[in-house]
Amino acid sequence: MGQNTFRSRCLILAFASICISCNLTASIRVVERSQADSMRTVQVVYHNRVCPINTPATQFTQQLTGKNSWKGLSPEQVMLSWALYPEDWKDVAMIRITDPNVCQQLGIHSSYARFADFFDEEGNYRLPPDKYPDIDERLTLVALLTKGELYHPLSQGDQPLSDFRIQTELLVNAVPWYMVPPILCFILTCLLFVPRMKKYTVLLIIADISILVMHLLYNT
Repeated sequence: MGQNTFRSRCLILAFASICISCNLTASIRVVERSQADSMRTVQVVYHNRVCPINTPATQFTQQLTGKNSWKGLSPEQVMLSWALYPEDWKDVAMIRITDPNVCQQLGIHSSYARFADFFDEEGNYRLPPDKYPDIDERLTLVALLTKGELYHPLSQGDQPLSDFRIQTELLVNAVPWYMVPPILCFILTCLLFVPRMKKYTVLLIIADISILVMHLLYNT
């Protein structure tokens, strides 16, 4: 898809988007699901490689919220809504906070913060510079997206992906990787009851506990 076609579809998307509730307040504008779905296979350049727009949308949503989707919205809806209506979305509490010190410094009592929470009335960053790189990375993603620099349309020198590669990447992106550790813990626990695995009991228990602890630490 050429640059002009890409921009045309984005303009059509902007005018065709409507406000939907999706458990959000009426003041938050959200791209309609059908419009967002029509964009998911559009090929773009992201991190110096060609991929469907679903890839930056999924990674953007995962980075901000910790999940593949948010409040029933697809990753494309989240990312495109942020791009089109940043003034609405900067006041939505959806940026995941895992460090209680950050919550304390921001004065919030939730594990999710608004983009606006990180800046004072003069626009100054409220957290110590470079002390929380994970937060800095999430805010940088938002800044890149709203400035139109997170991904770019294909140029004449870019090689488009085949339909097979696009569908394969969509399938990989749909996997809820945050569920892998609990599944591994379940499998290791089941192996403890297999007679042939008794000689590996200690190793299985250590592996099980290690995976569980790392998962809990990441998700708290």
